Amino acid sequence: MSTRKKPKWEKIDRSEEITAHIAYYYSDQKADLPIRGVRKYRDNKADPNIETKTYGLFTTCMPPARKNMVLNGNWYIFFFTNRGKQRMFTGYYELDKYLITGVTPRNKGGPYKFDDYALLAKKIHFVRNGIPLLGDLWDPIPDDSTTDDGIIGYGPRDSKPISSTFAKQLKQKLDGQEDISSEYIEEIHRMEKENQEKSEAKFKYPSWERKNGFTNKDFAGFLK
Repeated sequence: MSTRKKPKWEKIDRSEEITAHIAYYYSDQKADLPIRGVRKYRDNKADPNIETKTYGLFTTCMPPARKNMVLNGNWYIFFFTNRGKQRMFTGYYELDKYLITGVTPRNKGGPYKFDDYALLAKKIHFVRNGIPLLGDLWDPIPDDSTTDDGIIGYGPRDSKPISSTFAKQLKQKLDGQEDISSEYIEEIHRMEKENQEKSEAKFKYPSWERKNGFTNKDFAGFLK
């Protein structure tokens, strides 16, 4: 009989007013779409894990931000990345549930003194033509930041909370484009296959020594 811990997802107690974070991710510059860096050398990326609609379950990046998203009752995560020399927003999660992974989150100074949270979306929306960030290096993003051409500002190095005003503007802009999340997932699988074909051991995630991609059946294997 399996002794693996079963995932115990809990509903996020969403705030009365719309709250959200923006979160940076490394993308694959040679992929046809701005998917996460599945092929990043010695550091294959697993988040945002849009094929399972999770964030922070298969990796431990940005633990303080994920904790705050739950405790603040966030409605959304908006994801942005670099595409060539252009920063852009590519999509979002509408958040639904969380679980405590049991993993001890760490930073360069050692372990954090709080639980590690993973997030689950009830809806994802990723677009073909990202919404560009138009500012210079480290320009902050003001509340009233949207223009016809994109978003004023540059954004953080990793993640940060944003105002309700900006969250509404950004969602409206992304919702104005067709959701092609299924095409992102197909491209992720294509990049996994490329890794597999180039790996002597047939790993889809060579830096993990992992032969498979990710499905809901893998959740328990990443819990402590």
